[in-house]
Amino acid sequence: MMGLNTMKKLNSVITLLIITSSIVISQTLRIVDKWGSPGSYPTITDAVNESQPGDTIKVLSGTYTESVNVGKKLFIIAQDSTVEVVSGTNAFTFYNGSSGSLLYGFTLKGHVYHPRNFEQTEPIVIANNRFINTYVDFMNWTIIANNYFLKASLGNGINTYGSNASDKRIIVFNNTLDSCGIKLTGNHTSIIANKINNYSEYGILSYDALNDFQIIANRINNCGCGICLYGWQSKTNFTVSNNLITNCPIGLHYNYGPSLFTGVISNNIVYNSTVTAVLYHDGLWEGSSVYFYSNIFLNNTGNISFPASVWDYNCFYNSGSVPTPGIGNINADPLFVNVVNGNFQLQSSSPCINTGHPNLIYSDIDRTRNDIGIYGGSHTMSNYENLLAPKVISLFMSPTQVIKGSDIIITGSGIAK
Repeated sequence: MMGLNTMKKLNSVITLLIITSSIVISQTLRIVDKWGSPGSYPTITDAVNESQPGDTIKVLSGTYTESVNVGKKLFIIAQDSTVEVVSGTNAFTFYNGSSGSLLYGFTLKGHVYHPRNFEQTEPIVIANNRFINTYVDFMNWTIIANNYFLKASLGNGINTYGSNASDKRIIVFNNTLDSCGIKLTGNHTSIIANKINNYSEYGILSYDALNDFQIIANRINNCGCGICLYGWQSKTNFTVSNNLITNCPIGLHYNYGPSLFTGVISNNIVYNSTVTAVLYHDGLWEGSSVYFYSNIFLNNTGNISFPASVWDYNCFYNSGSVPTPGIGNINADPLFVNVVNGNFQLQSSSPCINTGHPNLIYSDIDRTRNDIGIYGGSHTMSNYENLLAPKVISLFMSPTQVIKGSDIIITGSGIAK
């Protein structure tokens, strides 16, 4: 940690991207109204074609059957959720030149697509939309936030294909997915605070080679597998933390090796898995290392297993044998407040309070020792509950280590519902 003298000389630059329901960032406001009000455009495509970079397009109520191609920075906003865009393929495709664009508030019955042949200089934001039997298919610097997905034609409501830089991440934040899941492939992706329910295959699937990905504070219920780390290629520098996985036959699953695995699985809860809480198939390459700490496994059928792993300070109750090697593990009822009503906070008498990993770097946000479970550590689930105010959802520091008196730059992004 940096001392006070260092902090006095610290020049920090914090850039927050705040998404709100009242965005006033336009050069020109262009109205789309299929009913032909004076001065309006009859289609979204007409408005896009006539717009200049930086314009706002506001779409009034109605159903628009079209495929919109966006090749410039535009803020495309629906009047309300009664605005539907219907397409047999892509409702919106974002091409080179669309960096910094916003798609906000629509009901979509067609895909939202990135052709994967360009990089963004600013994030594209897909927020507060309703996707009905369709999906987002995106890569590079993107924020996908506060959307609702009902089913999906390919099973995945959200498909991400990675970004080219850790400070230009794909961030998938606070979406609700019903009867569909999230698939991530590629590097520098953060899957944070999403709610995923009722998909027979998986909640979150990471597939093929990935480096530097985060799966944090998601609530996954009644899916075939909660979090699945699949594919023959390596998965390195990953964090799977503070996720609540309930009523999934398999909680955490690694399959289709052998490959290299290096990462941390911490402060998760796996509850009521009818097959097994943690499962793997095939082998891992030499050099693999997965660290399980401060997790709770409760009422799961079958044993917990994972190769090339160490298990410290976890809580097991009615969940099979305690894995080895490891230290500080306990076999006791975690004493949740009310499991039946989905409250997985710890009662004041819980044996999981202040018994997680004792290292200071894993401390709770009140600087006490790490609690076992989803409310412990810096990624505590409480960060993402009751999202009534803007939240910082990513920070990037460069350089990561400095000598006393040197400058450091902190950039980040945040969001408000």
